[in-house]
Amino acid sequence: MSTKKTTTKKTVKKIPGKRGRKPSVQDNAKITLLVKANPRREGTKAHKRFALYKTGMTVGDYLKKGGSRGSLRKDLKLKRVKVTAIASAAKATPKSPKQPTAKAVEPAAPVNAT
Repeated sequence: MSTKKTTTKKTVKKIPGKRGRKPSVQDNAKITLLVKANPRREGTKAHKRFALYKTGMTVGDYLKKGGSRGSLRKDLKLKRVKVTAIASAAKATPKSPKQPTAKAVEPAAPVNAT
């Protein structure tokens, strides 16, 4: 007599809006090319992705055209491109300096010199 074991697949509840780690470079950051010629080997996918870079374009535009975050990270590491973050409206407003709070100072205890 043979008995079959049935296995059940565990399902993991996915929380909407939680996609793991945040990207290191935001989509609204500007890209600046630091090299004149495409350093990637011709005929490769990496060469095609590097050709997508244009100075002044945003990271989001690069990704929409077919670029990848992995290629962008490698090019940043090898100093082929530079990314400058654009401050959002919330971050652009300067904060008023905090006023120092007065702390209660206890009087020093008298020293007995005997």
